[in-house]
Amino acid sequence: ARCVVDSKLHLNSNASLQYLHWLPVDYRIKFKIAKFAFLASTSATSSYLNSSVARYSPSRSLRSQDTCLLAVPRSNTVFGSRAFRVAAPAVFNSLPQDIRSCDNISTFCRRLKTFYFRNAFSDVCPRFWFNYFLLLTLCTLWNYLLTFVRKHVMAL
Repeated sequence: ARCVVDSKLHLNSNASLQYLHWLPVDYRIKFKIAKFAFLASTSATSSYLNSSVARYSPSRSLRSQDTCLLAVPRSNTVFGSRAFRVAAPAVFNSLPQDIRSCDNISTFCRRLKTFYFRNAFSDVCPRFWFNYFLLLTLCTLWNYLLTFVRKHVMAL
């Protein structure tokens, strides 16, 4: 992100990520897992992914049976909890109901990215970062102007 925005190394990269509307790495990983879990739960992907996730169906009538949840299998180890069949339902079930109940993949991805983006940058004041990037842009333009003047003045 720093390369795209051309920011300095000592500055925080979260500002660049927010300016570019990119998710931080941990949220990007959760985004991909949730996307594949949605595809697997709607049978829009390959059979081996479809077989690794199952809808939650309680043994008796509960209010949670209509909430688009996935069954989370048990895992005894940390290594086992990172497997797709365990991690995907856990990440998918942690999403709000309106995101889990989407009908198509484009709506799901749009709402999911908005949800994760707001969670990732909820502690950041948007006005501060706008002023920061305005100042950064002005400094960059000033540097380009100075190099342009130096080249043309030296040529005379």
